[in-house]
Amino acid sequence: MAARSSLSQQQQQQKTPAIVPEIVWERQRLDYSSDVGVWVPAEFDLVNRIAAYTSCNCGDIGQNIADVVPARLLNKPHLWISDWEVDYSLPHCDEERWVYASSHVDFGKLEEPHVHREEAVKGGELSRTAKKTERSDAMSQERVVRRRCLIRKRRIDGSDLSWFLELLDCRVLNELEEDRAQYEDFIAQICRQRAGISTNIVR
Repeated sequence: MAARSSLSQQQQQQKTPAIVPEIVWERQRLDYSSDVGVWVPAEFDLVNRIAAYTSCNCGDIGQNIADVVPARLLNKPHLWISDWEVDYSLPHCDEERWVYASSHVDFGKLEEPHVHREEAVKGGELSRTAKKTERSDAMSQERVVRRRCLIRKRRIDGSDLSWFLELLDCRVLNELEEDRAQYEDFIAQICRQRAGISTNIVR
């Protein structure tokens, strides 16, 4: 009886509503088909998993944000509590929060831009002209593609089913690590309690 009461309390605690972020990368490339370079959505590349929009939660890609995160997620009970917003916390971004690189594969290895080469020069200084040329070349090389992070938040009811669906669907859960650990501990405790009850019945 005490075990069932404890289990009921655990279940009630897990039903506390929680906020889940949907995180999407928006990608663009520089198009030189006209006289002036214009930023356009990234081309769809299924093999390399590159598209205009990429969901960090489930890994879906598409040319519209609704392709990767529908307005209504039919497999998840939830309530949207915000619109899509640009993430302002990314390092090395411009005023519109774009981060630039020479190719999409370079985004994973971005470091401090333009600084290391000058700091590495010892025993003398580069001329001002050389420095300016170097910075211009580096800038032109790094501004071929760009991406920024978009976030939209939704509320889930905190039930074990809701968390199970999140864990089943999500690949990136950086902001849910603590909640996920609590959920996994909760499931493990249920299994132990059920095993104990079964043992008592057998006896």
